[in-house]
Amino acid sequence: MDKFLFGKILGEIYRIQNRNGYCPVSEGRIYGLLNGIETAIDEEISDLDPITKEELRAAADILNKYWKDPADLKEVTGYYDLEDEFEAAGLDRGKMIKILTYFNSNRQFTELISKFDSSNSPTECRTFELYDYNK
Repeated sequence: MDKFLFGKILGEIYRIQNRNGYCPVSEGRIYGLLNGIETAIDEEISDLDPITKEELRAAADILNKYWKDPADLKEVTGYYDLEDEFEAAGLDRGKMIKILTYFNSNRQFTELISKFDSSNSPTECRTFELYDYNK
């Protein structure tokens, strides 16, 4: 029952967004959510990739090591410099993009995160700004 209630509430939110000219899903998805179509709800839930407290802490520990030491911070030229450490901690690029965007929006590790906007970073790991659709 909770799953269907979630679908109904999310469908109503999407319907409001749709009426205001912005909605991240199709009208079909909205209809499915509003009318308890389990497949539509399951598709919404499957898009969730939560970041656990442990994952956030692991990323913070890696970043903190560089952020606290001016010599280490100076050596960082991009995301690739830390990628092996992120992966060793079980943090793939998708999770790190979410984590770095979260930290950046909270003004944490900003000097270090700004160093990722370089040719030593993959395109998707250069900037971590909140855009209008995320606010």
